[in-house]
Amino acid sequence: MHKQAPGIKVLWVFTLIVGLLLAGFAVVNIIVEEGHITSQHWLLIGLGSVKIIGAIIGLWMFHRSD
Repeated sequence: MHKQAPGIKVLWVFTLIVGLLLAGFAVVNIIVEEGHITSQHWLLIGLGSVKIIGAIIGLWMFHRSD
């Protein structure tokens, strides 16, 4: 996999960072709004979680392919 797609690790790391930012932004927003959770917060937490899980699986598969 390394020879065919050298930039794939960068993509997975970028996906992980975006997921952390999405979920982190939602958590900070909930704290700032004194615990008031809206559907937008749930959406950001859900999207962030899916991105984080996908990035972890992608990085794991990337390292297993050695």
